[in-house]
Amino acid sequence: MHKAKYTDKIVIRYKKITRLVHATWQGKNTKIPLELDVLQENEDLITKCRNVVYTRLGGYGIIFPNEKVSYYGYGGMTDRYPLDPYGLTEDNGKKRLPLFCSNDSSQKDFETVLSKYPDFQKVLDTKEIYSNVAIMDALYYWKKDKENFVLLLKKKLYSLAFTDSFYNFPKAKKDEIISFIKNCPYELPNVDASKFYKTISLMKNHTDYDFKTMFRVNFGMEVKKSESLDFFKKTKEYSLLSESEQKDFDSYFLKDFSYRLSNFSYAKFRNLVKDKLKYPQTSYSDLMDIKYDDMPKDEYIKFLNFYNKDFSYTIEKAKKCFKNFTLDTVKEVYKLWKKYPQEIEGLCALKLSHLALNEDYYKKSADYKKKALRFFLKEKQFIYLHSTIDLNTLDVMLDHYHENIDFEILQYIFYNKFYVKDLDEKQIKYIYQNKIEADEYASYIKDCVKLNHDLTDKFWKFPNDFEKRHEKIKEEMDNYRKWEKENEGVLYTQAVQNYIKKNPLLKVDGYEIFIPETIEEIQKQADMLKQCLISNNYPQKVIDSDCVLVFLQKDGEPIATCELNEKRIVQFRQKGNGCVTDEMEKAMHKWLAKADFKKEKVIQKVA
Repeated sequence: MHKAKYTDKIVIRYKKITRLVHATWQGKNTKIPLELDVLQENEDLITKCRNVVYTRLGGYGIIFPNEKVSYYGYGGMTDRYPLDPYGLTEDNGKKRLPLFCSNDSSQKDFETVLSKYPDFQKVLDTKEIYSNVAIMDALYYWKKDKENFVLLLKKKLYSLAFTDSFYNFPKAKKDEIISFIKNCPYELPNVDASKFYKTISLMKNHTDYDFKTMFRVNFGMEVKKSESLDFFKKTKEYSLLSESEQKDFDSYFLKDFSYRLSNFSYAKFRNLVKDKLKYPQTSYSDLMDIKYDDMPKDEYIKFLNFYNKDFSYTIEKAKKCFKNFTLDTVKEVYKLWKKYPQEIEGLCALKLSHLALNEDYYKKSADYKKKALRFFLKEKQFIYLHSTIDLNTLDVMLDHYHENIDFEILQYIFYNKFYVKDLDEKQIKYIYQNKIEADEYASYIKDCVKLNHDLTDKFWKFPNDFEKRHEKIKEEMDNYRKWEKENEGVLYTQAVQNYIKKNPLLKVDGYEIFIPETIEEIQKQADMLKQCLISNNYPQKVIDSDCVLVFLQKDGEPIATCELNEKRIVQFRQKGNGCVTDEMEKAMHKWLAKADFKKEKVIQKVA
């Protein structure tokens, strides 16, 4: 019999209790938790629970008193209703009992909700609710916008009523939708918020169309040919076509009503007209083939060459440059050729396939690209061997390159780029000639810097017996780490003092934003927000100058934590590592605009 470790997590499903366990079989964890059914309702198990967590498919998960806040349950989870936010469960001061013990709603459940929110009766009068899932959904959206939620239910616009996107619209956009609904004399179809708004926006210029027709035409739904063509003829885009182009379009549209045209939306029509104006000698059929990637690669190349005579030289070189020469490759080459015609042709001629399709290379300074070109032309043997060189590797190579460099050293730099990028040429020759592993030497140099050894002295920089010196440095480093751990609090405070002086606490959009001065502050923030700031040793990362922590609080209460590398945001999370709101992000960027994170050497001292 295999041993199973219980997770203390259960779900209530069809009035039965299921306990989830992670099983171990022959010392290995099973990938899928086993389910052990409890044969009868276990009241003791339920009363031990603290709270109810909603699951969308088949039940309600329950959290035990000793559990950390987490989301789980049969059939998938959602964080829309974490831990009964409406306070609907009973609370006797010791434990919370479940409100809903199955998906089926009962009269008692309705009474519980109405006892806390009497106005919710308007929702129940408007729409029948059959399940507890529907109760929680309705309660969630009703709380967002009570008046408009009830209106949308009355109009049977459930895709608007039960979606976050409608409530997240700016007030002006939302008011425009509601005004249209109130004044519309006919029944409206049940469509999502984005498509609804786009349709009523288009109707401003086409008042003779009702919503259903406008919606079908705008989004390429099932529609009669004549209905679509009649609408297109009334648009400003159609008027831009010449008379012969209009006739060609009418003929093409009525004749070739294939799957591509059966869902031919207004947006696709606009794009097709733009293409026709740009490429007047290409047929509508070919333009549609291009849009749907139905045109063969060679035919597409002919099309590009016809309208761009000089492109033919580049594409011929590209054919020899790329081993996997696909239609997508042609499109990428053409896109870059429009901006950087001579440069991409040169890279394709040199068969530098990775660099040719990397736009960041073209955005480099003129001096950088001149140096790179000298390198490519001078070191043809190297480029032949490493034609797939990427931009990051090229950066390292150019930092160390000069015309008299040995080919062997050049190769050594390439194969050890991650470790030698911060070394000078003498150091690289030293480790190459003495057959020292590049990663070990890089680690040795980093430890020497940490221990404040003078690297201008050959004794440290080029030891006669590297292995012995490295072992001694490792011993020193172990002792230093022990000392560092014992004095972590003082070292952290020293490390952030310069940042704090330059970036004192500021209040931005109602948030207090500041750099924590002590590890105790970090511990408090981590506990309140359930974050791994201490367990993942972020104070040490700050001491090592790998990052800086910035806190957002409101009236002294922790709200979110931001990890910065200089002024670049690495991570920005609120409670439980959830994503921050747009409001928090805007406040943080305002603070960063004024922040100063210029690094200065900090001399670590312990009193």
